[in-house]
Amino acid sequence: MKPSMIRPPSIMEKRNIKSMTLREIERIINSKGEKRYRASQFFKWLHYKGVLSFDDMTDIPRALRNAIAELGPITKLEIDRKLVSKDGSIKYRFKTPLGDFIESVYIPEKNRQTVCVSTQVGCKMACDFCLTGKMGFKRNLGTDEIVDQVRAIAADLRAQETEKSGAASKYRAPHKGIITNVVFMGMGEPLDNFAEVVRAVEIFTHPEGYGFSHRHITVSTVGLVPEMIKFIHEANAKLAVSLNATTDEVRSKLMPINTKYPLQMLMDTTQQLPVKRGDRITIEYVVIRDVNDSVMDMKRLVRLVSTFPAKINLIPYNPNPQSPYEAPSKELMMKLLRILVDNNVTAIIRASKGQDIMGACGQLASLEEGKK
Repeated sequence: MKPSMIRPPSIMEKRNIKSMTLREIERIINSKGEKRYRASQFFKWLHYKGVLSFDDMTDIPRALRNAIAELGPITKLEIDRKLVSKDGSIKYRFKTPLGDFIESVYIPEKNRQTVCVSTQVGCKMACDFCLTGKMGFKRNLGTDEIVDQVRAIAADLRAQETEKSGAASKYRAPHKGIITNVVFMGMGEPLDNFAEVVRAVEIFTHPEGYGFSHRHITVSTVGLVPEMIKFIHEANAKLAVSLNATTDEVRSKLMPINTKYPLQMLMDTTQQLPVKRGDRITIEYVVIRDVNDSVMDMKRLVRLVSTFPAKINLIPYNPNPQSPYEAPSKELMMKLLRILVDNNVTAIIRASKGQDIMGACGQLASLEEGKK
């Protein structure tokens, strides 16, 4: 197509292309009279291949690249700080294009390599044990800022791998062979940034995006009941519920959202969620010493999850200097796990990673935000 036939973008089109789903890019491409497959090319270059310049999209006509570039630059996060733990996990602090600081964590394990992403700068939920909640809420992250956490970490790890081996990667996509799972469990409440998170999930799971299986994407929530129901029907990802207590009294103290959506309402909603065959709904339970760690707590937990297919993640609290809460002993964690297993509940202990590198959620980002 001749350059003169490609009209400039309208004001309505001036959005960040990295935040768009394939369908949204297709609408723009169609409005320019271009073939539909051109949208797939842009989408694949942006996400599967992770390029940061329109100039690198070599199989797309320059005139079309220039027209799309008028929508705005391809945004990216800057690695501001990186801390490597002795357990292999890496905490990244990113500076966003707007100058905010967020954090992500890379967690390598035997059979998976997970990236934990943030969805907000700060958080409205004000959970008493969470450092991000102490920061207050500043803004939602855009879809581009959410997905770029995975791209930036993959690119950094790939660069390290190439430097170490001296050979170029056999993978065309930077994240392939390096990252297998994504969990939305970083700073912020994902379902409080609903539209952007749903878009990010679509990009992560699309074959021409990141190509992750829906089983490898998990979105955590404190229990925003209406959004949970909406999410399970609109997004192709697993849902995890952050429970952390077995009575309304304790949960309301730890998680103020419980006063709006109390335990029974939350459990009734969770029971009604459609679950794909073979899947289970993950229940996250952060164990805090002398707060929610009794035998009776575990017995109540067994009853709470008895009506739906659940998997309990027992998570020892990750202490930080700004919190009075303490971690439970390893012996107690094993005792609590045994109670669940003996009652035919699928459960594991999920180890806290990065305790030597300010592993608590929001701990690294809050240092910089606190200076402002």
